[in-house]
Amino acid sequence: MKGAMGWAKTHWAIVLFVVILLAAPPAMIYVSTDMSAKQRDTYRQAVMSDQQALGRWRERYEVPGMDGQNAFSYDGTVNDAITSHFDSIGKAYLAEVEQVAEAGRQFNQQGHGPLVARLFPRPSEEGLVLQRAMARTYLGMDGAHAALLNAIGAGSPPDAGAVLDGLTQVRDRKVLDIQTRTGRDKLTEEEAEALRTELAENRVFLYEKRSGELSVYADPSVFAGVGSAVPSADALTLTWLWDRQERFWIHQDLTRAIGAANAGTDGVKGAVVKRILSVVVDDTSLGFGGAAPMDPGMDPLGAPAAAAGPTPDFSRSLTGRSGGNSVYDVRNASLRVIVDSVRMPELFDAISKTNFMTVVDCDLRRFDPAEHLLEGFVYADDDQQLVIAELRIETIWLREWTKELMPPAVRQARGIADAQQASGAQ
Repeated sequence: MKGAMGWAKTHWAIVLFVVILLAAPPAMIYVSTDMSAKQRDTYRQAVMSDQQALGRWRERYEVPGMDGQNAFSYDGTVNDAITSHFDSIGKAYLAEVEQVAEAGRQFNQQGHGPLVARLFPRPSEEGLVLQRAMARTYLGMDGAHAALLNAIGAGSPPDAGAVLDGLTQVRDRKVLDIQTRTGRDKLTEEEAEALRTELAENRVFLYEKRSGELSVYADPSVFAGVGSAVPSADALTLTWLWDRQERFWIHQDLTRAIGAANAGTDGVKGAVVKRILSVVVDDTSLGFGGAAPMDPGMDPLGAPAAAAGPTPDFSRSLTGRSGGNSVYDVRNASLRVIVDSVRMPELFDAISKTNFMTVVDCDLRRFDPAEHLLEGFVYADDDQQLVIAELRIETIWLREWTKELMPPAVRQARGIADAQQASGAQ
């Protein structure tokens, strides 16, 4: 033992080296294990921090559908490729929406302009002259409404006085001829009956001849208010005139629709619509000729006091549309016509294809065409089923183009800001 201790003292460096060799592996294992745990914690914390950071950069991409729901959506981390992809989808979608909106505006506006130039929205210096001119154009029997009817080949039966004069001349010639041939002053009963039959046939011939020259029976008096006197200067306000302008556009569209339904037919007998009995546009305020009291919340021109967006209300209308909103105004009308009942769908189609118009109600009743024949109206042959139809029609007018023509008082009543006010608010 003493020898070993002596040797160890003599060779201490070797002993120290051996001890270090024996102690180093456990120490290294302990130290490395402790360092690995710390590194793992550090790495774990770094990864969790990165994940949280990435989570904060996640986004939901959505492309809305036409029904108000999302047509397509994606939840994921934001990156340039996905953002660019959805940006291109959104731009394409907006471009299509703008195209549809423009097509709708053109469809709604086509052929509709002011009855008198330079009157709306504010008349020029000759304002009263223009206001009187529009009133005469709208109300006159030979004014704008006569032009509408002429454009679709509408007209009246032969004038009763002219027919009577013509038949009287025929009767007088026949009587004179019989008296000259027979030398008698009076006709026999048989001759008188034959003459009456001939005159009746001549009358029907004249009626049928006129029927073949027309597409539909109508004259400007079928439009409510047309033919009445021009109001006094005090009553010719821009609000009153704007109401008549809107009425005329509705008259215009309904006339066009009837013309389209009757297109290509041979006279009244071949037409879908035989006769226009009346066209009445609903009043929208007490200031427009004795209308019924307004619904609560309606302004004097029929639009909601607050210009909100479209909100369907099926308790007030079959379509859910009523009054007006920031996008469009609604005006309803009643159309009474004599029509071939079998072909009524053709009239409905023509109405919907002419403009944003919808038939929301239809009442039918039978009548005796023979009674109308006494007044010169020849509608059809015996095999046609004729009825008097009263249609309730909803019409839509997009504010995108009408607001540019509306007088200031109308714009204010309908909650539309003037261009200067809108620019000042921005």
